[in-house]
Amino acid sequence: MGSLVTARDAQVRESGQREKFTRWFPQVLSNVPAQRNEQLFQALLAFCKEALRTTDEKMQVAGALPIPFGELEYMTVFCRLFVAEPKLAVPKSRQLMLTWISYGCIMWWLMRSPNQRWALVQKKLEDGRDDIEMRLKLAYWENLPKWLRDLYTLAPLKGKFELSHYRGAPWSSSLTPYPIGSNQLRSKAHTGVFIDEAAHQDLSSFWRSAMPTIEGRGKKVGRLLLVSSAEPASDFQAVCGAQLREAVMMARGTPMLPDDANEIGGWNLARGA
Repeated sequence: MGSLVTARDAQVRESGQREKFTRWFPQVLSNVPAQRNEQLFQALLAFCKEALRTTDEKMQVAGALPIPFGELEYMTVFCRLFVAEPKLAVPKSRQLMLTWISYGCIMWWLMRSPNQRWALVQKKLEDGRDDIEMRLKLAYWENLPKWLRDLYTLAPLKGKFELSHYRGAPWSSSLTPYPIGSNQLRSKAHTGVFIDEAAHQDLSSFWRSAMPTIEGRGKKVGRLLLVSSAEPASDFQAVCGAQLREAVMMARGTPMLPDDANEIGGWNLARGA
């Protein structure tokens, strides 16, 4: 990873651009997990605040504008959790822009790390493809600084986001859409899975088809991000409840008991424990 970042950094000619690149994608990371997470969190937060733009119609202004992440206090919390927690479930409301933030975090992860294979799971395959084209490519990627885009090669694949880490490099990272419960998930190994509006999907079917793809030979190695608006009595609500119980028990120093896991394995789904 270090040599790859250094190779890209060498292509940044202007000092101001070099400073931004190393702030968004730090070259040297600590071997101490807590310190490493802090470095990654600061880099992700800076990238989201400084680099991301949106053409969301809610802005009601023509052209790409900075997303007002600086005004969103929960943005800091979300970025910290995204870095620190391999398995994360986050409730949302429509105005929180958490879907936009999630895509920004995932794009940053793909840009900083080679050989990342993320799956985007939505109810319909077309919804995932549209999100990749409109949010990642049109709004986010096309509005990144040109000098930054020039360090990568974006594959011309409709409905898929695949990025080579610098021109001519054999390493790439990607985000590929799938419908919920897709058998294709079972047959491919992914390093991460993102489910938007998870409360409105059958997570038990996801659990059967997708979890084996982000578990490596008995050792959990992948990342899982669930984001959704509320839906009472849903699998997602159970997952969030399990996640909250864990946080409370950890704060109290109380060990988690098997009975605290919910019926679809939501404990493992929310935490990877």
